[in-house]
Amino acid sequence: MFAHHLFLAAALTLGKAEAPSDWLVGVPDGYCDATDVDFTDAKIGFATCAGGAAMTTSDGGASWHVFDTQLQQSLVYAHVENATQLYAARLGMYESEDGGATWQELGNLSARNDDSLFEAQFFSPDEIVALKGAEILRSTDGGSSWQLAYSEPSDVYFNQLKRGPRTNTVYASGGITHDFGSFGFVARSIDRGATWTLLTFPYAQITAADFVDDVNGLVATGNAFYATSDGGMSWLAVGTLSPGEYVLDIAHGSLEHWFAGTLGGCVYETTDSGKTWNSAYCDGRGRSISALYSSRSLPVVAVGNDGLVVAYKGIFQDGFESGK
Repeated sequence: MFAHHLFLAAALTLGKAEAPSDWLVGVPDGYCDATDVDFTDAKIGFATCAGGAAMTTSDGGASWHVFDTQLQQSLVYAHVENATQLYAARLGMYESEDGGATWQELGNLSARNDDSLFEAQFFSPDEIVALKGAEILRSTDGGSSWQLAYSEPSDVYFNQLKRGPRTNTVYASGGITHDFGSFGFVARSIDRGATWTLLTFPYAQITAADFVDDVNGLVATGNAFYATSDGGMSWLAVGTLSPGEYVLDIAHGSLEHWFAGTLGGCVYETTDSGKTWNSAYCDGRGRSISALYSSRSLPVVAVGNDGLVVAYKGIFQDGFESGK
């Protein structure tokens, strides 16, 4: 009953929310402009925040504990192995083995340059691929040492690393927009980030991407979506959102089922591989949705500015709804 009343009160403030009965609002106990989010199972989650903060959940996202990491930088990447082993990144890659109480840097990446470590992919706690500035780095010893796997050519820019679950193929994507136009870029590794091939992407700057497996993926270029079914060798224009929308992240539930989070604070949903999109949730305050997480057990969790945390279709059943 408490959960029902709490959600009803939140739903009345959502304004543009299209399907409030399918969404539940998480409650942080402090201030967090969330930048990334990750879950290790249906209950344990971790999110990074601007200003050096982070937050964790142990009840599937119903409630979040916000804390200061003392890393003195706005973190942009989150990864969780279990309730005690967390990873965060910006200037370097940092690990906590005590649930976020203390942190240590892995491999002294912050000394390399001032570029951000945008994203990483963990094949295991020992084998990591990371995108830092214009370089893709690889570690096989848990981050103690890093090797240069790929240096982006001049005028090529990446800001995301993505791969499908349990695959050896990794994709780097991004681009640049300036007075002369907008250009998107994709590179692919089929050997767990050891070697890379720059692919042809003939469209605008990629603002978000995700992959279901080795060959099937979807990218956004602002408000337009393009799909590949052959590992990025060719791309098919699929659907678009309204001209005013700008996609910041994409997450898949299946080959047909995808979600997109936007700068304007909406989550859009497609069940036909990106051809048509419907508004699934819009924040009544227009808080930007910076990151999405999805898996089979957690269809989608969205985080964003000013403590925004929402989750789709009863993923809080073990915590939020039942009070466990």
